[in-house]
Amino acid sequence: MPTYLIQTLKDFTKLHGFSASQDHKRCESFLRDKCGDDYKREVSILINAIREGVTKELLNPPTGLPLETVYSRLVRRLYDNLGIDKSLAEWAVQTWGTVLDVTLSFQTSTNEASPPVVSTPKLAPSNTLAEPPPSPDSDNLLYTLQGHQDWVVSVAYSPDGGTLASASFDTTIKCWDPQTGQLLRTMVEDKVESKKGHREGHNDWLFSVDFNPRGGTLASASRDNTIRLWNTKTGKNVFVLKQGGQMAKTEVFSVVYSYDGRTFASASKDNLVQIWDNFTGTKLSTLRGHTDWVFHVAYSPDEQTLASASRDKTIKLWKVSTGEHLRTLTGHGSGVLGLSYSPDGNTLVSVSYDCTMKFWDVQKGREIRTIEGHGSVYSLAYSPDGNNLASGHTEETGSTIKLWDAHTGNLLHTLFGHRSRIAALAYSPNGHTLASASYDKTIKLWKL
Repeated sequence: MPTYLIQTLKDFTKLHGFSASQDHKRCESFLRDKCGDDYKREVSILINAIREGVTKELLNPPTGLPLETVYSRLVRRLYDNLGIDKSLAEWAVQTWGTVLDVTLSFQTSTNEASPPVVSTPKLAPSNTLAEPPPSPDSDNLLYTLQGHQDWVVSVAYSPDGGTLASASFDTTIKCWDPQTGQLLRTMVEDKVESKKGHREGHNDWLFSVDFNPRGGTLASASRDNTIRLWNTKTGKNVFVLKQGGQMAKTEVFSVVYSYDGRTFASASKDNLVQIWDNFTGTKLSTLRGHTDWVFHVAYSPDEQTLASASRDKTIKLWKVSTGEHLRTLTGHGSGVLGLSYSPDGNTLVSVSYDCTMKFWDVQKGREIRTIEGHGSVYSLAYSPDGNNLASGHTEETGSTIKLWDAHTGNLLHTLFGHRSRIAALAYSPNGHTLASASYDKTIKLWKL
């Protein structure tokens, strides 16, 4: 980030006073007006830091605490609650400290003018990408797919396993041949016949992609308030659906198909879960009950139940046919990021900002098992046979994929290779390959 953005923030506080830095809506409006679409990721991190109380605590630190301790608390808060890497959390706190004229003693070399490249601080300085630590499990690596220009946050296999789709903050969807690692198509392309500069596709970060199990279409969800359905053969849009309505603006974090492909569900920043008809694009129902952002949704294998994971620390189970709220699963100490049903539908696994992975008995609504002590966990996926579970972790030693015995919770293998947060995992339909998407801008394919 150039000094322009820091200067813009200083202009904002000079115009409205330091106390205005605690008003995230006013600050975001000012930044958007001055910066337009530039620095979208940086602005988002800084505004979320306001929401998490960074500016408030910098201006009014707890009595008796040294600033170094305040700094560490704030960095940890952003790291735990927002799921961003520690280097980015450090950059956000330092940036606000600079803007608010709060002198902080930093223990990293983070440059105040530029957000660090995402990496694990103990592996390398924050402005480099470290090589992954050596491990015999690296022999499992088949391919590293490169081409995205920003964080890759979602991956999905086609029903026949012949195509892998990836979604990125660079606003594109890419389709790959998982057998060769070759790029097949970029789903967001310029319209030749349209006015210059117009794009047929999303115009903001993508968060999620999912293939229709019946084939034919791919669904994508974006920060631009839309869900798009794509023809997988032609790469063209089938539908453009507005999550929040024509006049609303919200971020759509997750989209997932039912197993029969007739409907799909979405989760969004407006605290809602919605169910859609795949063939007409009609909104079938809106599920209300969460009190904060909904990050993820998952259909049960029998398609009778939909599970939703929220920043409000809960998981809710809904009856698909009526939209009735069935039960709420509580136990996580922070926002719930992701969900995965076992193939038999009896178990639901969740991951959270609280650094735990929990197994739930969905029939009884009780917790079966908690796995912790392996750093922050951001992604997970059940194997097709239900015997294994993969999860993506960020630990002191780097970012890893862990393979677990789904029945006992025992750790089976650890895969090293990614240089930053592992945002998504997907098993191939035959279970022989695992795809991982990372903030290091790559997708990796692993032989199992």
